[in-house]
This record gives sequence, C-alpha cells and structure tokens, in this order.
Amino acid sequence: MLKKYLGLLAAFALHCDSSQAPSPSTEAASPLEESSFTAELARALCEGTAPCCTVLKRENNANCEKDALDGTDGLGSLFGSLRSAGAPYDGQKARQCVQETRAIIARQIKACEAGTGAPDELPTSCREVYQGPLSLGEGCGSDFHCNQPPGTDVRCKSSSSGRRCLETVYQGEGETCVGSETQVLLCKPGLMCSDTDATCQRAPLGGEPCIQGRCGDGFFCATDGADQSGICTPNLEEGAPCQPYQFRCKEGFGCNPDNLRCEPERPARAACTIPEQCVSRNCQPDLGCYPENILISDNLACKEEGDGGSGPQDLPPAPAAGGGGAP
Repeated sequence: MLKKYLGLLAAFALHCDSSQAPSPSTEAASPLEESSFTAELARALCEGTAPCCTVLKRENNANCEKDALDGTDGLGSLFGSLRSAGAPYDGQKARQCVQETRAIIARQIKACEAGTGAPDELPTSCREVYQGPLSLGEGCGSDFHCNQPPGTDVRCKSSSSGRRCLETVYQGEGETCVGSETQVLLCKPGLMCSDTDATCQRAPLGGEPCIQGRCGDGFFCATDGADQSGICTPNLEEGAPCQPYQFRCKEGFGCNPDNLRCEPERPARAACTIPEQCVSRNCQPDLGCYPENILISDNLACKEEGDGGSGPQDLPPAPAAGGGGAP
C-alpha cells in the first residue's frame, strides 16, 4: 500500500543482497526510457522486502510488482493519466526516482528489523518525472498532478475549499504563519507560530516561561500551583520519575507505566504496554513494539497468510476532468 509522497534522499545500502544494488557509474548516467519507468519503479518498491514481511509476521507477496502496476489505482494508471494529459517526461528524473526509491526501501527494511522509523514516502524526484498540469490553488487528487517548479515544495493538500495544489514555505522570525489559497506557511526550526499575532516567534528554552503552554525542542512546559503559566524544563533523564509528565522523557527514552520512570526505548518485537515504551512509538498487542513506518509498500509487498496479495489501494486517484478538487 503506497501511503504518502515526500522528498527525502538516502544512500543505497541494501543489507540482504548486494547484487541488487544499481551501478552508479552506469545507471546514473543514462535517462530511463518512458516505457520502462513504471515497471522499474514497481520493482524498486518490491525487491528485497521479504525480511520485513517476516518481522510483521506476514508472507512475502510474490505478485507484488504486478499488483503495483495493475488496477485503477496502480502505478500504470497514475502515471498513464499524466501521459494522457500530455505532461512532459524527464528520463533523468525517472532514473533518479527509481534509485532513490530503492534506497528508501533499503533503509526501511533495516529500520523494520530494528523497530525504528524510516521515511515512508516516495522521494521528490518521483513527483518531478512528469510535470503535473495543475497550478497553485487548483483542485487536485494527487501530489503528482501538481506542477512542481524547481526548488519548490508543492503538494496536493487539504484547504478550506477542498484539496488543492499548495506550496509549503518556511517563514523566519516575525513573519506571518497564516497561509493562503496557494501557500502553507510554516515556521523555520527553532521558531513557533504565535497564537497571539500569528507570526513566527523564537520558541522558549530551559528556564524561560512557556508560550501558550509550548516550548522548544527538548523541553516541556512544567506547571505547578504557584505558576500555572509554566516554565520550560529539560526533558527527563533516564531513571527520573515521569509522573505527571509521562511522555516527557528525553530522546531515546520512554516512560515505564509500571514504575513511572524513564527507561531506554524498546526495540522491535519487545513486549510493551504503551507506545511511548517503543523506539517506533507503536505498541501492538500481538506484536509488541511494531515498526513505525514499515514500508512504502507494506500491504503491497506483504500479505496475510492465505491472501493472494493486495493491490496498492492508497494510491491517489487521477484528478477529475477540468481539474476539480477531491472533496
């Protein structure tokens, strides 16, 4: 099941079979033929995923590549709609998309076995293979159908008027964080959007008063009877009591609900009671600590015992005729 779409590059280091690794000197140099693109992307999504299926206590889907391509929501339909709309094809971006997808899947397989999170979206280059026909503010059904100018981050996102192509822009201190019909405005790291004047302000750190109950990364807002506004306090160290701040242990630690002390986070398949005990922040009753971002193609690559395989049901639909937005 293909989940979301996000730009993120990764070094290719597939742990289970080094023979699957592409040769950078030959593959990176040549554009990928348009007729081969969807099949190569399907192969990148499915290769080498069996170890992760084992962790998930599921079977590897031998029909993964076929399921990725076929059906109304498959890769063939998704990119075919762009070809039909006359969207220009970039063979170099297609080659990059396939290589980076392989790299992400490789990282996800390792993360799956370790019980940690990993990027769970297709890389930005996959959205640049075809230049989508939809402009900023137009209704859309998929990131892929939005025009992506170089150096921008344009996605199909929910807005007050339905799903539209919106550009994400990061704002500096003192700048507005109120978006528009064409932009999503976020504050740069270390800043937060003030509820008072809707501008980006420096996030308070240790010993400083909280702002609307919030603090910068690595700190939480501690209140007591004398000061209900709160003071920013460093996240709790190993062994520290974590009541009433059960989920405020420092990075790499979680609150043990049995003794209410911060303890090291638990790896994949370790027994757990609450999500905060797990590296992945995901606790499942039958699996213990469960990998967070399993695979881009988790329900595509893996299947339940006796299941013939499932198609990529979460691929977004093509936009309606005339560019109307999905409700």
